[in-house]
Amino acid sequence: MLRTLAAGAVLTVATCSLATAQTAMSARSVLVSVSDASGQPIIGLLPEDFLLDANGMAIEALEATPARYPLVILVDTGTAAREFVTTFRAPLRKLVERTALSPIAVVTFGDTPVFAVKFTPDAQRASKGLNGLFARPETPSYLMDGLHRVAEEVKRMEVPVVDAIVVTAPSFDASRRDTDRLVRDLLASHVRVHVVAHRTRVSGNSATPAPKAGRSVTSADMMVYTAREQVAVLTDIARSTGGSLQQVDLQGGLDDALQQIHARHLGEYIVDYIMPATDKPESLRLKVRLPGTRVTMMSLTPAMDESKKE
Repeated sequence: MLRTLAAGAVLTVATCSLATAQTAMSARSVLVSVSDASGQPIIGLLPEDFLLDANGMAIEALEATPARYPLVILVDTGTAAREFVTTFRAPLRKLVERTALSPIAVVTFGDTPVFAVKFTPDAQRASKGLNGLFARPETPSYLMDGLHRVAEEVKRMEVPVVDAIVVTAPSFDASRRDTDRLVRDLLASHVRVHVVAHRTRVSGNSATPAPKAGRSVTSADMMVYTAREQVAVLTDIARSTGGSLQQVDLQGGLDDALQQIHARHLGEYIVDYIMPATDKPESLRLKVRLPGTRVTMMSLTPAMDESKKE
């Protein structure tokens, strides 16, 4: 494997509790994402490349292995995405074919959310499911319900982390679900949410539209408002779960957006270590042996919520 050690690496660390027989011995694992200053993944790192400090005490990284975990792709098949759905297929198939993440599931959320493909290690089966994507005319989005269903399904899997990639044309969401509660459910199931949303090509602010001189508020005005409102909600969900949000023209920019998410996956590691016994709240700091390293520590669970940059 290519070993690239560039200056200015950026690390993202998220706590991931692994259910193993070693847990009683204070064994811990963290998910670490490493890239250089230009955003390119740094691959080929070894345990000795990671410097850990637990509760003020230097400790050794026992293992550092490329992170492999489940992936679920949520696709908007509602009315707002009707002109894009068929163009989703090829970029999503390309992602499935090149990713090392497994198993993979596909969920649609135009109308009632459905697992179009249940979690499977068979990339060809996932690709076949993506080939069958189609829009459901005259149906709103139920994205929040879709994410909730994913959280419930993942909770039963008992895995350290799952990445959920949402591809959507933001619009009114018909789900009747509290966003804060949804975020708590996603965190409890260790689901990170990466959103690729269609960019609304309009100017102005996100305030509720008001009638202009000589005319009333149109349905187009309201569509723009609900799209902006939905992007704000998705931004909060992505940030809160340790994911990302990109706004692109879905007609031609989806492939590049998915490549950025794939690059992040390439630079991720599961780092194992032993946490020394202590009566104090657990605290972990992590660096890579690279000059100019920028380190950010994030949590997928409420147990560890701190950030540190160096």
